[in-house]
Amino acid sequence: MNDEKKPEVKEEVKTPTVEDLQKQIEALLAENNSLKADAEKVKKTISNANADAAEWKTKYRATLDEAKRKEEERAEADEAIRAELNALKTEKRISVYTAKFLECGYDAQTASSMAMSLPEGISDDFFEKHKSFIESQKQLAKTNAINNQSSMSVGETPSVKKEDEMDAKIKKWFYGN
Repeated sequence: MNDEKKPEVKEEVKTPTVEDLQKQIEALLAENNSLKADAEKVKKTISNANADAAEWKTKYRATLDEAKRKEEERAEADEAIRAELNALKTEKRISVYTAKFLECGYDAQTASSMAMSLPEGISDDFFEKHKSFIESQKQLAKTNAINNQSSMSVGETPSVKKEDEMDAKIKKWFYGN
């Protein structure tokens, strides 16, 4: 058997020099500036596209006859009204649900976040059942707290009884009775 020990191979970890780190930082800054320039180009392109779309819309409307133009304007106004109505309905639903959660005992922030997460169409029955569940849980907690209290004894407390026993033992030892 060969008991020769193999020499240990140590891997050297090369720590970057200050110059290497500066080069990396400069490369990152150059890339960042390039990305900023690209973002500006995209913004400018979008702005130009929006301007072109507005220009085409104006040209298109100019070519339409008066009746068709009014019909499209009315349709756009109706769509805006529907969107506003839906937003108001959602806001009202959230307000109503928040109030009902507050009645159940939730704090304002939790009630608001829960109301936002609930879908439309939750009935009042849901909130009544939820409120009764919370009340039953509170009652159960009170009952458990009462049942878990230590019982009180009638008459002398245990500490007084022990003191009397100790006094009797001391008297017996001292007086010999």
